[in-house]
Amino acid sequence: MSAKPETTFSNAVRAALPKDIYSMKNSNQYVAGVPDLWFSGPKGDLWVEMKFISKLPAKRIIRPYELLTSLQEQWLRSRYEEGRNVAVMIGCKHANKIKGLVLRDLAWEKDISPQEFYALIVSKSELADFIKEQVM
Repeated sequence: MSAKPETTFSNAVRAALPKDIYSMKNSNQYVAGVPDLWFSGPKGDLWVEMKFISKLPAKRIIRPYELLTSLQEQWLRSRYEEGRNVAVMIGCKHANKIKGLVLRDLAWEKDISPQEFYALIVSKSELADFIKEQVM
C-alpha cells in the first residue's frame, strides 16, 4: 500500500531535519483537530498541520482554510491566540520535486492568488530550515 501524498510530504520534510530535533506525528482517533506534527527543541515548540495539493493553481484562488477541517481551524486559531507557535505547510510537486510553503500568523485563513502561491513555494530543505529556526 502506497503512502498518501500528505504523508509522503510530511516524511520528506522530517527526513530533511537534523536528528536532534524532536518530532512527533499526532494521530488520535478520540481528539480531532490537533495538527499532524509537533516539533520541540531548546528554543521552543512548533505545531504544524500538513496538507498537500496535487494540482498546482493556474488561475484559481487557493483557499487554504478549505483544506482544513473546522476542528483543525479552531485548534490552530485558539493556540495562535494563546501565543503558541503554529503553522500550516502546504506541499506540492513542483518541477518534479516535493516542495511546499509555510503559512503563519493566521495566513491560512486568507485567500492566496496563484502568483502569491508560486512566490511562497520553497524546497523541502528550506521547509526543514524553517522548522529548525523555530525550535533550535
